[in-house]
Amino acid sequence: MDRQIERIILIALGIVFFETSYSQNHKISFGLNTIHFSDWEEKPLYFFNPEIRYAKSISENSAIDAGLNVFYGEAKSQDFQNPGDVFLRLIFSTDITFKRDLKNFSADIGPTFRYRNEKIKASCTSCPPWESRIEPQNGFFDFGGIAGLNYEFLVKRSFSFELRIAYRVYNNGQSPISFGLFYNKKL
Repeated sequence: MDRQIERIILIALGIVFFETSYSQNHKISFGLNTIHFSDWEEKPLYFFNPEIRYAKSISENSAIDAGLNVFYGEAKSQDFQNPGDVFLRLIFSTDITFKRDLKNFSADIGPTFRYRNEKIKASCTSCPPWESRIEPQNGFFDFGGIAGLNYEFLVKRSFSFELRIAYRVYNNGQSPISFGLFYNKKL
């Protein structure tokens, strides 16, 4: 009986979401970010950080925005000399933000969640100096907040480009800042 009630609720929510999504404006965005991690000083900027976003208008000047981005990068050898230093990162993060528009500018704020898989230099007291050991690769789930500022410049009514700067703060690990260029398509 409980399964049937759950299915009915899910179907009702799906119908409501489907109906409201077609009655209001929404857009999809594709972009690339440049990202900065403060613990990697020798190579402070990484230039390939793809992101996809979906925004659904809830009023004329505000929207709910959801995004997913991926990062993969390796540190330069000078950045992982000490035990505990991260020398490789694979990160998947998702953001769900409230976005407020003011002409061509907009700001967004909300929660962010990420999965990070990092390779970390292990402490090894009996190792020769030319040998380095790696801790077993671990995956971590972190949560935090994101704040972003955007500038949109229109090319046509159905699509536009957007510059975006965002800062993510997490409960663990490094908190990155990113700057990106996005292509927006109205649906």
